[in-house]
Amino acid sequence: MSANSVCTNCFIPWHRQLKADTGTQGRDADKAQSYIAALDSARSEDKWSDVPELIRKVTKHAPHRKCLIQTAHAEIQVVAHITKTRPATAKGQTTPNHVSNLSELIPELIAAIEAADGTPQDVFQAQVCLGWIHWTLSEPGLAVVRLPKEFDDTIIGSLSEGGKGLTKWTEVCIVKAGYIKSAAQALISTPDAALETASTVLPRLAIPNSALASCPQALYWSELFLSRVAMLASEEVLANDSGNHDFEIETALKAFRLWSGHPQIKGQDIAASQRGIQSGSSHNSDSQSSIWMAYYKLLSLILQNGLSYYPLSSGSPRRQLATEIRRVETVCESVLLRGTKFPLASGSNPHVEAWTEDVISNWEVLCGPSWRDDDVGEGGQDSISRNVLDILYRASTKTYHSHSILRRLFHVHAALAEFDLAMKALDTYIEIVIGAKDRAEKAAEIGHLESDEILLQTVSEGVLLLCCFGSEEEARKAKELIAILQKYIEKHITDDLNVTNGKGEEEEEEEEASRVPSHVIALAYRAIGIGLGNWSRWTSKTEARNDIRAEAIQNLERSIAPEFESEYDLSSRYALALLLAESRDLDGAISHVKTALTPRDESALSGPHQSEERDKIPLWHLLALLLSAKQEFDIAGRTCEAAFDQLPSSVTIPGQNNRRINRDSNRYQDLSAKNKDFIQHLQGREKERIIETRMTQLALLEIMDGPEVAVNHSDNLLALFATLFEDLELDVTKEKITQLEQQQQQQHLGPPKSSAGTVRSFRGSIFGRKKGSKIPDRSLNASDPIPPLPNGASSIGADAPMIKVTSEAANNTQQNSQLEKQNGSINSIDASQNEKGDVDAEAIGIAISDPRISPTSPTDPKESAKQSLPAVGHTDQPPEQNVRLPTPLRFSSPTKALARFPVLQAQKHAISVLVKVWLLISGMYRRASLFDDAVEACEEASKQVEAFEALVAAEESSARAFANPVWGVAKSTEALWADVHAEKGAILEAQSLTHEAMQYYEEAISCFHDHPKATIALSNLLLDAWEEKIPLEPVEPRIESDIVDPLSGTSTSPNGVSGASPQTIQANGVTKTHQASNGESKSPPKASSNTDDPGHLSRLAARDRAYALISMLTKTGASWDNSEAWFTLSRAYEAGSQIDKAKEILWWCIELEDRKPIRHWWNLGAGGYVL
Repeated sequence: MSANSVCTNCFIPWHRQLKADTGTQGRDADKAQSYIAALDSARSEDKWSDVPELIRKVTKHAPHRKCLIQTAHAEIQVVAHITKTRPATAKGQTTPNHVSNLSELIPELIAAIEAADGTPQDVFQAQVCLGWIHWTLSEPGLAVVRLPKEFDDTIIGSLSEGGKGLTKWTEVCIVKAGYIKSAAQALISTPDAALETASTVLPRLAIPNSALASCPQALYWSELFLSRVAMLASEEVLANDSGNHDFEIETALKAFRLWSGHPQIKGQDIAASQRGIQSGSSHNSDSQSSIWMAYYKLLSLILQNGLSYYPLSSGSPRRQLATEIRRVETVCESVLLRGTKFPLASGSNPHVEAWTEDVISNWEVLCGPSWRDDDVGEGGQDSISRNVLDILYRASTKTYHSHSILRRLFHVHAALAEFDLAMKALDTYIEIVIGAKDRAEKAAEIGHLESDEILLQTVSEGVLLLCCFGSEEEARKAKELIAILQKYIEKHITDDLNVTNGKGEEEEEEEEASRVPSHVIALAYRAIGIGLGNWSRWTSKTEARNDIRAEAIQNLERSIAPEFESEYDLSSRYALALLLAESRDLDGAISHVKTALTPRDESALSGPHQSEERDKIPLWHLLALLLSAKQEFDIAGRTCEAAFDQLPSSVTIPGQNNRRINRDSNRYQDLSAKNKDFIQHLQGREKERIIETRMTQLALLEIMDGPEVAVNHSDNLLALFATLFEDLELDVTKEKITQLEQQQQQQHLGPPKSSAGTVRSFRGSIFGRKKGSKIPDRSLNASDPIPPLPNGASSIGADAPMIKVTSEAANNTQQNSQLEKQNGSINSIDASQNEKGDVDAEAIGIAISDPRISPTSPTDPKESAKQSLPAVGHTDQPPEQNVRLPTPLRFSSPTKALARFPVLQAQKHAISVLVKVWLLISGMYRRASLFDDAVEACEEASKQVEAFEALVAAEESSARAFANPVWGVAKSTEALWADVHAEKGAILEAQSLTHEAMQYYEEAISCFHDHPKATIALSNLLLDAWEEKIPLEPVEPRIESDIVDPLSGTSTSPNGVSGASPQTIQANGVTKTHQASNGESKSPPKASSNTDDPGHLSRLAARDRAYALISMLTKTGASWDNSEAWFTLSRAYEAGSQIDKAKEILWWCIELEDRKPIRHWWNLGAGGYVL
């Protein structure tokens, strides 16, 4: 180099040299910062192949960031180690390293951390890397020591410098550190410590961060962290179901929700998903399918045990819980079924069956008594049940002859009131299970056999279902199922005897494992007893009925035996007491009812739950009937009051709080809300039984104070009905009926509409009667036009004895006499109204009760015939309550879920109850001689039947639909019309319009050929015609003077001829016999004894028809204890000169009347022997 050149460089001005050095340093700093940012991004983006070059550039341009450089170098060593030694999908590879090389990195990292050559974020990243190395080397204890102690906002905030935010890799390291430390603490310490650590990191992941949303390493570690925390917290809750786990539940729910919304989870095929990169530990991960299942199990545990739930928003917690369960349930089902293949005939998929059991457990709660439609969101509980049904059918495509799925199909179909499908599922279940058991007894059976315990329980549930909601065909089906129960109970008893006769210890242990629990044996005995008792009501074999009932009683007594630990079971006690009452063992029945009503400790009650007090209302009602059978009417009335004490007073006495609304408006509104909520808890059967209890109370009031007093309380009965059924839309107008008819494109038959042309609405029907009750003019007036006598042949009906109230005394001066209380015995069979208008007690009781429908009728056998017992079915309103209700002991469905009837079916049930109410009121007006009001009440019943008919036609407009009932609705359309026509005939007969009454009785029989009330009344009138008490044909009335000679006391006709003849022909042709001066009645002249005389032949035909009708009626299962029917049969035998048979039947009538309740036993309500 020349001297000049050197000299030139030396003499550059100093300020220019300083400027050049400063510019170079600035450019180097910018490059260093850009390379540092690139290194941060490469690690965050999982570009590990770019990291070595970036480390070199950072070392060149920022050598003072030794901690950062050392950390990055260690990280690529860990990634290389994991990639080589463990299969993964890591995108970056570096020079291979051995396991020993990772240990060599530890001292260098410790030194870098201690020197702190770098920013706080560099030091933090080094700590996380050091903990990662220990975790990879399976040293969780050292990993916990090396990682930062806290991850709260204060510690994380201190990492920022000069207001700068955290880099992406620092954010990743925070999540990575949270995962590694919590996972390590779970291994070496307690889950609580791990969850405490995780709870400080979770809030950061709940905050949306767009920069990290597409960052591979952030997504990987956050998904790994969330899944691990969720599983750890849920396992802690599931492992210890007792104690307070609010913190664990809250943490688990937060983690599960963030995990389920994670981008990697949303965008992957769940069934085939695996981890995209490994964390370096054998303790790291769970499959996504297991995480979803754990999520579902946690929600299920919260639901079933009432644990604390933390909703996402401020809406209804129950609705959010139900929605979250259904969402997770859908994903779990997809995961499960996608990865399952249909098994071979010798194989099975138990995990699918276990899954369906979890679904059913949740369904039983969501559709149980403590939840309501509003709690489960859109679609209500019906949507929940339908979804469960779909799950079961889809699960059946992955199983082969699954016992559990078939059994659950039976349960869910039954809860949806799809009883035909439920019974088909039950039949298939029984066929497969019993077939497999029979083959196993003959040879080695391949595959799983259903346990006797589950088989007995399922078949027992089927028997109870059939007896509760069915009629004759279902009773016969239940009788077939009883044989199965008897077979396996006998087998169980035989096995127990073999065990006690001496076996080895191992054999005894095996027998003990397969032994049926005592409560299941008790359930089976109860089902057998109820099934046999129900069949005794329907069987037409009179000679076998007593034996069947005795066997039923014997089985029910076994069910409450002490060895079965069910001696206080209300259902068994109720059925047993009712059977004993029907057998006229009143003392035994009262003893069982009192035992059931006696308060017990919860530990003494059978089953896991205690029944509510309102479940005992049928027991109180039964006790009242038992006391009335012993003629203790006053005590029976107080017993009815005790039954209503189980209900809010504002429900049983509607409107009693309305008077205080202005005084305490807020309190009234709260009370109204509680009452509405209470009513929504009631099932249809419960509502009907409350109505029936009120009817019995009115019957007792009538027998003690007379019909006029009872009539004044009829408004309370109507108001009670309006209160209980106000949730159903029963406003059926003519326009609605026409619309339903047009949908079916077929007109349905029915009686003429009212003069207004509109079937009155529900409330109008109840409260629209503005005419006050008054004593009518008892003069004989011409009746309204009556439909012509049908030509159809008569049929035999089956009703309870309707002992008629005869017409008032002939002397019209007694028209306004008051009806007095009858103090005589109710055992009289042919009681009649005396001259003062006294009403016989027996006449009142039977007229109100109208007990039975014949076995071939569409009703449940427990119902009355005169005023049909309403539908057995019930629409279970979903209860709403802050705490879970105990499972009631009354039967609703085979499971804890309540049976819920479609709205249309619930409306039909309610209308059938309302028809019975109106007919009851009409009967009370009739017995009080208020015939105008009786006719008006009967017309109201007729309008309700029209509405019922329209609802039936909306589903199916056919003769079969009108003649046959459906499951859960006791009466068919034709049966209801028969009830109305029979009551109209009774009103006319009470006014001595016998021939017009006969036309209505014929109309009733043509509608329903086994109608008891119409058959008995018509038979009596036919026998009256035979005895010439009434003419065979109506007689045109003669115009006679009603002027009475004040001197002679006789009336004179306009021509002056005396009208005081021994016999007077009334307007309807009835012959009235007057008393002679000596007090003896003068008999009407006998007809010619010529057997060829047309009049004699006609009367003979009337007598023979009466005998045919009534003799067939007494042979039906529903009229075996119908004293009125038997008494009419005795008349028929007497008319046929069979005096011995007539005497024998009269003694049987006395026996039947001896201990007869004021209303028949079958008026306890729907369900029969099933509580």
